[in-house]
Amino acid sequence: MEDTEIEIQISPMPNAPQPKSTQNKVHRNESIMGPTVQWFSSIEEANEAIKEHEIKLQCRYISKRKMAYDADRQLHIHWDQNYIPYILEGSSRLECQHGKNRFKAGTPKKQNENPKKAKKTYNCVKESIKRDCPAGITISEVCRFPLYKLGSIGKQRHRKREMAKFLRQLLQKKESINSESGCYVKFPTEGDHKGHVLGETIGNYQQHG
Repeated sequence: MEDTEIEIQISPMPNAPQPKSTQNKVHRNESIMGPTVQWFSSIEEANEAIKEHEIKLQCRYISKRKMAYDADRQLHIHWDQNYIPYILEGSSRLECQHGKNRFKAGTPKKQNENPKKAKKTYNCVKESIKRDCPAGITISEVCRFPLYKLGSIGKQRHRKREMAKFLRQLLQKKESINSESGCYVKFPTEGDHKGHVLGETIGNYQQHG
């Protein structure tokens, strides 16, 4: 019965425009999926979970970058670990406060070009807390389509391609699709933190997003 229902959902639409060959590729975005990924129905809920994670591990994360995606990028269909299709609307990355030091003192050449600035900098030298820790949190803001979830049959690549093509056609026509917005958040494990001891937190826990 499951196979029959899926066939009905993804049957070709009359007179539907044929997507370009490059659009037939299924974008799985598996890099954000895994056992440490959680779903939240709002960015506020995600922020609360991040704060709880910081308190539990006694660590703190700082904002690294944010990205928004244009309309063409949003036509790429991704799949989560439960075979629910979704599109990316934006993403942000938080890194451990003991991550890479991107504000190291300039090279000797640059310091010689501006001796006053170099002198002023060295008057207030403090030991850096940076330890090149690779741990970080990835927040993916998405719109997902749970009614188009694939079951065990979703492991078949051609099924994903057919469903992705069907959803793209609906999105291109701007037809109504049952969907829900929210966030996938990928948390690091304790083992992902390197070069420092958990519990060495500098500063207060902050709101992200």
